[in-house]
Formats: sequence, C-alpha cells, structure tokens
Amino acid sequence: MKLLLLNLMLIFSPFYCHNEVFTTADEEDVVPYFDDEEVITKIDEDEYRKGIEFSKDLFLLKHNYDYHITKTIGISDNSYYLIGRVDTGNHPFRTENLPEFPYLAYYENEELIWEEVLIDWGYGVIKDALIDDEDIIIIGNYETITQANMIVIAKFNTNGVLKDKILLGGNHISEGNSIFNYQDRYYFVGTTFANDGDFYSHHVNNQNVVVGFVNKKNFQVHEVSLLGNDGNNQLYGAQMNNDKLYIYMQFAGSGYFTNANEDGEFRAIVSYDYRLEYQNHVSLDNQYRFKKSELVITKDKLAIISHDYWDNGLMFSYYDWELNMLNETKLKLSYDEGRFYDYAITIGDYITICCNMKKGNSYAYKFIIFSSDWQMIHQTERPSTNNDIPVSVYLINNIIYCSSLTKWNGYQQPYLESHLHIKINDASVSFNGLYLSSRALTNNQNGSIFGKTTNLYEYSLGEYTFVLPSVIEVPVRINIVNKETYDCGLILDFNGIGYLNGEKIDAGYVCWQEGSYLLELQGVDKTLYYTFTVKKKSLGMTDISIMEHIDFKQQYQVESPPKTDKITIRYQEQKQSSSSYYIYILLTIAIIGVAIGLVIPQRRKKND
Repeated sequence: MKLLLLNLMLIFSPFYCHNEVFTTADEEDVVPYFDDEEVITKIDEDEYRKGIEFSKDLFLLKHNYDYHITKTIGISDNSYYLIGRVDTGNHPFRTENLPEFPYLAYYENEELIWEEVLIDWGYGVIKDALIDDEDIIIIGNYETITQANMIVIAKFNTNGVLKDKILLGGNHISEGNSIFNYQDRYYFVGTTFANDGDFYSHHVNNQNVVVGFVNKKNFQVHEVSLLGNDGNNQLYGAQMNNDKLYIYMQFAGSGYFTNANEDGEFRAIVSYDYRLEYQNHVSLDNQYRFKKSELVITKDKLAIISHDYWDNGLMFSYYDWELNMLNETKLKLSYDEGRFYDYAITIGDYITICCNMKKGNSYAYKFIIFSSDWQMIHQTERPSTNNDIPVSVYLINNIIYCSSLTKWNGYQQPYLESHLHIKINDASVSFNGLYLSSRALTNNQNGSIFGKTTNLYEYSLGEYTFVLPSVIEVPVRINIVNKETYDCGLILDFNGIGYLNGEKIDAGYVCWQEGSYLLELQGVDKTLYYTFTVKKKSLGMTDISIMEHIDFKQQYQVESPPKTDKITIRYQEQKQSSSSYYIYILLTIAIIGVAIGLVIPQRRKKND
C-alpha cells in the first residue's frame, strides 16, 4: 500500500506542484538540505533496484472532433505545440480532398492554452512548424474556394494570433511539407503539379518537388526551384544542416532533372546550397520496398530510415554531408513480438523509437532507446489499443513522450503519453536507461582518516528529485603491528588521529627513546589500539669479539638527537673511531717487537 501511494504521489505530484524529494537515506539526514516546503519521502530501495515504471496521460481532448495530428513539437517537458488537421463535422465547402481544417494548438503545464481551428482558410492541414524567437512558423496547405490546393506558409505569435501568411500554387494541387530556419531565411520544401516556377502551368500526372526560401524581414518568397523528372515524382522527406538542404525523393520519368544523367525510376538524396543551387545527389538502391521511409539527421550524419514490406524491421542507411555512403544497420524486430504496425522515431543525442505491436489479441507500444553507436540502452512495453498509431516520439530530459491517435467516444483524438522507468543501481539513478548526473550535498570524506563515510548525492530530473547515500570505506594504513619490537628512530606512519601514550601525535612522529608504547588510533567510525616496544640497536658479533681480546679505554661523545615537538632525549653512543685508533697503535708496537727479536740473536752469534 505504501508503494502504491508513493507511485500515485510520483505520478500526480506535478499536477499539484508538490516539491517532493525521494530518498533511500534516513529522512532526518536529508531534511537539512531542502526547504520547508519540500516533502521528504523514504522509498523502498529494493523496489527501485528492480525498476519502477510510471506513465501519465498528458492530455486527451474531448471535443466532438476527429483529430489527425501530424506532429508534436516539444519545447520542454511541460510545453509543446500540436499541428495537424481537424474534422469538425461541419463541411461548408465543396471539396475533392478530406473535409478537415488546419489545426494548431499550444499546451503548457498539461493545459490547453490556445488552439486555432483555421476554418476560414478552407480544408487543409499543417504538416510542419518551427519556433523562431517569439513566433511559430508553420507550413502546410489548404483548398481554396476554386478547389485549388495551395501551399501556405504562415507566422503566428505565441498567443496564436496570425501575423503574416504566404500562398503558393496554381490551379491544381500544391502541398507544403517541411520548413527550416537558417540565418535570415526560412527554407521550405513541398510538392506541386506545376512545372514552372510561377505555379500556373500544370499537368495532372506530373508532380514535382518544390524548394524555396522566404526572407524573414519582409516575409516574402525570394527564390523557388523545381526538382524532378517528367513523371510523377514523390517526396519522402527533407532536412537542413547548416547551409545545405537535403531532399529525399523518388524520381519518375526522364529528361527533366537536368543536373543528372539518370533517367527512369530511382530514389535519391539531392543536396542544394543556401542559394538553392544544385550541389550533388546520390542514387539509392530500389530493391527494397518499404511501407514507410524518411530522412533524419543524427549528430554528424544523414540517415535514411525505412520499414520494408517483407519483415518486421527497420533499415538505417547512413551518409556523410557529401552524400558518401557510410554504413547500414538493420534493426530486426522478432516475429514473436507480433505484427509490426507503425513506428515513430527521433534521432538526436539518442535514438528513440516507438512501435505499435500486436501480440496475440492485444496491442502494445514498444519503446526503445539506443545510443548513437546502436547500443540498446532501454526498452519497455506499454498497453495500447488497436487504433493507437504512433505519430511522433521525442525524448526530453530523459522522459519519453509519445504522441498517437486513439478513439474516444467515437471520435479520433490526439493522445500524448509520458513514460518513465526509474531504477536505482549502485548509488546512481537511471531514467529510461540514461543515468543522471549527481550533485554532492555533503562532503564528509577526509582521505587521511580510515573508516566508512556516508555522503548524500542529489539526482534531479524535472519534477523528480532523488537523494541517495553513498558509502566510501578507506582501509587502515599503519606501518607497525601489535606486540613487536622496533629499533630506536622508528617513524610512525598511519592514516588516522593518533595518541601515543596518551599524547596526541601526527603521522611521521619518530620514536627515539627506548620503552613500551601504546598507540591509540582513531578513525571515522572506530578506534584501534597497538602496543609495541622500542630498543637501542644491538652491536654486531665482530665488534664484540674484538672488544673481548683487546684492552683499551672506551671513549664516548655526547650528541644531540633531532628535536620533536613532544620529547627531547639525550643519549651517548660509542665512538667507533677511537677503538680503531688504539687497535692500530697496539698492532704497530707488536710488529716492531717481533722485528727486534729476530735481529738480536744474529748479532750474538757473530760475537762468539
């Protein structure tokens, strides 16, 4: 019950703006480091070591509309835009296309701040948007009263008020798909059935890709270029990196793409510079058919992501900025996981994938997070319904946000879910497999003192704050053992607070005086005791033998030992140089005596 209550507190605390701190340490140890308004809650460490999952419905619109969300644009973990189209049930115009109106909405702190159902524009859709300072720039298309579908590029302020609008198109179908921000321009990509730069001429079977840019200062189109062969060309996606625009498309027919020598059906990535002048292109293999394919940007390269028809897998093909092929990676999803319905993906510092899977008679989201070198960091599954199709997925502050569409009261509604898997492992916290950085609340460890020390570390992510204790043990370091005898001049080395025979000493203290000692060594969490004896250094056997047979007067010289802060000892030491001097004199006299003894008998013999 306590764990269930904690789970509810974790999930609903953002709604009530609680400042809650969760800890595995003693609550009274944590309280001094936080304000009075913050609640300290003790958690079950064992449960969190296994991992606990949280999910939350961020919103569910309950208007009697059918919503078709094309993209969720996350600004932060508590604010985001929705773009797409809405069927209000009111169809005032004749149409050849879907009877839905362009839709734009802004959410903050999980509440709808404003929404715009652009009924007066006519039927249409918003397909992409970007945030530029205080404005949101959208691109899409809508059907005019003459039933001509035109590209629309518009600027709204943060309150949803329309500030400016551009229409591009002729008397047939034109659609806007992508918009990018570079320096003083907005670059856009779309499709049109016009085959001239003015969008007036067209052929019903000849769709081309259109690229252009808008000057920010006057919000006017300054350049437009068409791309494609003389067939029905298809656009799969576009990206912009610095001053280069990359178009991912399918060419059809021959003769129109004058910058290349290739005819017929082929997929390609085409690059333009900031002036919209053709730079390069690379043809892609057509042997794989795919259900869905798109162009994304990783940290330092382009990636084509394709979901093919024949198996449950995703193919990732990587290119550098000059369109040279780097490598390919296949992400295989087992058939045991059931039918692979759809996917949404984002690539940034991490690659986040959301799949909608069928397992038996039930459905589930499968979230997967990869590092940039395709090492799997985290995967989990959440229940879904048959009608939940992922629209977009993104990772903000390590929390997964998945946008999808679901049925509610008979209407198709946008549904945004946050997902978080929290795990504690070795005094660290991972959110969806990504480890959080820590901030030390305490710093009690003294490297010169042995024993166990506990420090508190804070791990924060949005509304979640964890405080974990980290225990560090420093082993005892000492250069003596109990009940041993050592020579005078013993230098004590230890990593603690020392008391020698009751008097405090520091490491490096020298024992010059003979005697018995008791060393009390205090650490962080315990005290150790050592007894030892210090004696004067013994004479060697050779010195003793000489002293027994030779009688000489010993001489002594008084020396002062090095001074310490605690004890000054005066002692005498035998002067070895005096002994050697007298031995040398005695040996000399003996040799002279032997020589005299040999000479005197010879002289007596001559006299006889």
